[in-house]
Parts: sequence; C-alpha cells; structure tokens
Amino acid sequence: MKEDNVRRIYWISLVIILAGLAQFLLSTDNLVEIAITLFVVSLILFILYLTHWHPKFPSTAISHRSEMVLFAVIFVLGIFMRIYHIESIPPGLHGDEAWRGVSHVLVVKLVLLSI
Repeated sequence: MKEDNVRRIYWISLVIILAGLAQFLLSTDNLVEIAITLFVVSLILFILYLTHWHPKFPSTAISHRSEMVLFAVIFVLGIFMRIYHIESIPPGLHGDEAWRGVSHVLVVKLVLLSI
C-alpha cells in the first residue's frame, strides 16, 4: 500500500513538473514546439494516472439539492468576483494590462512631482 502511494505521488509530481515546465517554455518564442510536446506528454501521463493509478472515488454521493446549492454558491461567488470594482480596472484582455496602467500613472505622478 505504501509503495502504491509513493508511485501515485511520483506520477502526479512528474505531471505537475512537466506541465509547469511547458508553461514556462511557452513564454519564450523559440521553444514553443518543445513546450507543446511537454504539455501533451504531461496530459497523457495525467490521463494514465487517472485511469490506472488513481484511487476509486467513494460510492457515497451528495444529494441533488446540496449539489445545486453548492453550484449556486460557486456561481454567485464567481459573478461577484468578476463585477466587484469592475469600473476601477481599465478594460483589457488580461489583468496585467491593468497593472501596467497603474504603474504608468505612478510614473507620471513621480515625474510631475519632480518638476
């Protein structure tokens, strides 16, 4: 049993490391093919882990009502997190663009203070 747990930890760690390395390599322009290959390998290993080595899920399930309440809570929380202070963040595709705007405003303020 202990060997089985060690094997599971090994495989899931390998999957996480390969996927993380692939994500890192995607940020470079000349290593995209290697990154995609690593990601596909990690995806295949993850599927193998789920089909062969993952422990079976317990047969007890939550009630349909509890499942719907949990879904509603997660859904409402997601909507709230999306629209909370939505006007304070400039429109864009990523949050990084908002941080760039904030840093540019700080630079302009520093320049104006030094004049």
